[in-house]
Amino acid sequence: MLSLFLRVYSRNRSRNLPLPVTLALLLGSLIYNLLPVFRYFRYRQTVTGTIAELTEDRENRRRNLITAAYSIDGSTYYVRSFYSHSIPYYKTGIEIPVRVSEKNPAHAMLPHDLRIAVTASVVTGLAFLFVLVVAVL
Repeated sequence: MLSLFLRVYSRNRSRNLPLPVTLALLLGSLIYNLLPVFRYFRYRQTVTGTIAELTEDRENRRRNLITAAYSIDGSTYYVRSFYSHSIPYYKTGIEIPVRVSEKNPAHAMLPHDLRIAVTASVVTGLAFLFVLVVAVL
């Protein structure tokens, strides 16, 4: 991957420097969005949790971060959503599924994050491929 980046950089160095930088930023964004997808499939156990708190997302006041509480073997754990969610869909106290690591029950994620992560990964991946094709041609 690094050799492809260097080849694109050397071809476009004199004409268009932002193209390789755009590729690098899109690749970084793609990796960031794929992390919850990999985590979802790594955490195999699903338990029922309860929404303990809705925290207002500072960047977008119409969306909330969800904090869910779940219990395994008598211990209570908390997990915060990776992405913000719309206010009308969730209320404090309702039950929500939680994906938990079998090896370490303190590591968990909300399955609702998977849909957003997949959508963001597909959009970012398509943008990366488009810019890559433009850069190579």
